[in-house]
Amino acid sequence: MNKFKLFFAVTPSERQVTQLIALQHCANGLRHVNPDNFHMTLFYAGSCDDEVRLKLIARIDQQMWPKFSVKLDEVVYWRKPRILCVNGRICDNNLQRVVKGLEDICVALGFNPAPLPFNPHITILRKVSQWQSLAASECCLPLTLQPHALHLYHSRSSLAGVQYDRIATWPLT
Repeated sequence: MNKFKLFFAVTPSERQVTQLIALQHCANGLRHVNPDNFHMTLFYAGSCDDEVRLKLIARIDQQMWPKFSVKLDEVVYWRKPRILCVNGRICDNNLQRVVKGLEDICVALGFNPAPLPFNPHITILRKVSQWQSLAASECCLPLTLQPHALHLYHSRSSLAGVQYDRIATWPLT
């Protein structure tokens, strides 16, 4: 039986990926997140089998998902997960609706609710042991995400590291 480790996310534009890469290069010697993996997680569902995955996709298919905007305007270091990320705040009610809608559907299918309140961010560095501010962050920020699609990803480990396989996409309208 296949097991899937699922999460919902949106992705930055190509221009924003370039800006995030520039931020990474200001912090030489740290473990960069692969630019192909840049995303803003909206809800981490967790592990499930193929039957539950298909039910989840069917439920998401039944909904209309609104467009939203979110400004990521600061670089923050989170000590416990040892990551550096570009962080923002929820100012658009549609973003909160999407996050809550995803969580409600997932919980109804037996997934756990989010352990912490949603915090919009994109991780750019991992395994950070200490942090000094990035002077160049001022030239690369803010990033205003205005995604056109919601994606469901399967997170899997490989010899090359973690890979995020996109398995479904829905338009934001």
